[in-house]
Amino acid sequence: LESWLGLYLFVRGNRKFQITPAGQRLYQEWKFMMHGFENSLTTAHAIQSGLTDTLQVGLGQLTREDNILIQNLKKTKDKLPGLEIIVEYNDMASLLDTLVNGMADLIVISKHLLPAVEKFHLEWQTIVESSLTVYMPADHPLACREKVRFEDLRQEKFIVFSCEDDDSYMRLLQKLASEAGFIPMISCCVPNEMSFKANLELGNGIVLADSFGELGNSHIKRFDLNIPNGIIAVWKPRNKKKGIKTFLECFAHVPGMN
Repeated sequence: LESWLGLYLFVRGNRKFQITPAGQRLYQEWKFMMHGFENSLTTAHAIQSGLTDTLQVGLGQLTREDNILIQNLKKTKDKLPGLEIIVEYNDMASLLDTLVNGMADLIVISKHLLPAVEKFHLEWQTIVESSLTVYMPADHPLACREKVRFEDLRQEKFIVFSCEDDDSYMRLLQKLASEAGFIPMISCCVPNEMSFKANLELGNGIVLADSFGELGNSHIKRFDLNIPNGIIAVWKPRNKKKGIKTFLECFAHVPGMN
């Protein structure tokens, strides 16, 4: 490949490879194109094997296998014989990139990302009504309370998404803190939801997240803040795949969901 391109892509050492600046530039500019190429091949193989269509779906990293999203994807597949559904788990901000760059037909994300969704003129629909929740280590001084309000968090340090990865998240946190009369203190910035969980368990701060997520366990306490948020399905306006419509219809008959 290097000979064909006339470029050095890697620096080779003793049992180690390091990507060159030229290789890094190609990776950044070609990764979406290559992913789209792989998706096209997957679809073509599916059609050749007798399937009539594919649906590429992006879900958050903390989506459990038994939650309503997976259940309704299974229902969608049952209602549309011949449909192959391919699921990819990723962090919320990256999911939006995959949709915009044609690597997914449908993604499911937190409603706090709505400003970014509308910036790209994408279609969306709320499928799960949820609220914002604060997570903290079970041995945190506030964890013994029955209820926590956002105003009670003025002395706490937040584990947050970096602005580079998700600036909508920081705007939401700053808005809530401003309404509560304080400036939020930041413990650390992380790139994804799995990093939220790891830093919570290490006692590095508290996390503001959607109640639909799966951050909690026996070492983590959660408090619902009764601040509406929601989980939304997002797709491109020109994408008329029947699988999208059928998936959305699965939520119409579930109490508390749109």
